[in-house]
Amino acid sequence: MHSDKNKMGRAFVNLISNAIKHGAPHKEIEISAFIEKDNFIFRVTNHLSTSHLPNTPDLFKPFVRGSGSKGLGLGLYVTKEIAKFHKGDVEIIREDTKITFKLWIPIK
Repeated sequence: MHSDKNKMGRAFVNLISNAIKHGAPHKEIEISAFIEKDNFIFRVTNHLSTSHLPNTPDLFKPFVRGSGSKGLGLGLYVTKEIAKFHKGDVEIIREDTKITFKLWIPIK
């Protein structure tokens, strides 16, 4: 499957900038990309800046912003739409004080 490189680039930027803006300051951000079971996986993991975990289904709704965010609240919505355009998806995995956004796109 061929992907739209501009759209995929936007999705990568959205996930990374989201981790920078909303992650805990001075904590590492883990970024990985790999192939798994005929899917391209792009994963971004960061520590949450508060002990409050967000309501994950709402994060992909348009105009939903994180606390203190000055953005429009469209980044994760756009990212999920880009994944769907490529017949993939974005999943959220929460573990203790970490949150991972896993974008996957089928490659066959």
